[in-house]
Amino acid sequence: MPADQTFPDVVVSVQATGAEQDPARGHLSAGLLTGPDTVLVIDPDQALLDPARGFEALVIPVELAADSPIERIRVVGVDAMRPAESERLTSLVLRLAHPSEHQPTVGAFDGRRLREELVAHGDLLTALVNLGAVQAGAGTVPADLLLTVAGVEARQRQHRMRVHTYRRPGDDSFDICDYVPCCEPCPPRLRR
Repeated sequence: MPADQTFPDVVVSVQATGAEQDPARGHLSAGLLTGPDTVLVIDPDQALLDPARGFEALVIPVELAADSPIERIRVVGVDAMRPAESERLTSLVLRLAHPSEHQPTVGAFDGRRLREELVAHGDLLTALVNLGAVQAGAGTVPADLLLTVAGVEARQRQHRMRVHTYRRPGDDSFDICDYVPCCEPCPPRLRR
């Protein structure tokens, strides 16, 4: 990434479904997480207009680590914006199937000032940056992140298993109550 750009804690890559093994190939547009279950896409790839294609938001922590959840969330709705005199879309708001665990990357801003910035600059991302609602570098996904995310995501999808041993079913070493929420607690003498 260029030295003069900063990035938020997470970035969003709008992906064609089925690109889990190659997120760089599946990347269609960058997005901004505006709320728990909404993503704003500025100057979207026109392929996102195809109602027959499936899309998902790949929410990627900029600092990739095994304990930083990467999320693939299905897009269930799209609201598109375009000027009256053009067929070209200027932005999309994607509604996600469920909320992200990550914090939004767009801060609060004054709608009146946003309109003034749009009149002055004509560009939504520039307006949001000028208002301090997003960091410089928002609205992009670093290429190196898309190249490395698949391996980390695959490791995160692997379930973790712990093996608990017991002598025989029903004795005090067999205590499933800690793991099955519908189990009534065992009498104190049988608890570990």
